[in-house]
Amino acid sequence: MFEEVAKSKLSGLIFTYVWKIGSKDDCDFINTIVRIFEQENATVYYVELDASVEERLKRNKSPDRLKCKPSKNDFEASENELLTTDNQHILNFETKKFISKNHLKINNTKLSADRAAEMIKERFLL
Repeated sequence: MFEEVAKSKLSGLIFTYVWKIGSKDDCDFINTIVRIFEQENATVYYVELDASVEERLKRNKSPDRLKCKPSKNDFEASENELLTTDNQHILNFETKKFISKNHLKINNTKLSADRAAEMIKERFLL
């Protein structure tokens, strides 16, 4: 899919991923995707969203999330996965550790999705 999109005339692709930063496999996966787009002279933007665990648990049960992600309907399994991932993995970079001019970190605990999108558009002049 990534190769097809990279070669297409689409103006862009938004790809979301829970990146386990300490995982070599996850880092290799991200680097592979980035190379696919960079080989086609595309610009890659990194947007790192950081929300509190409490807020993420709350959002995990929101009507939109449940409608779009059927796996979230098993509340116990979904919450367990979220908490396990949060406890066992590093999910956010310290600002100084991720160096890219195309990186934006947003604490979106108290932000609407619309406001976070506005911040992304402003930062990257989209």
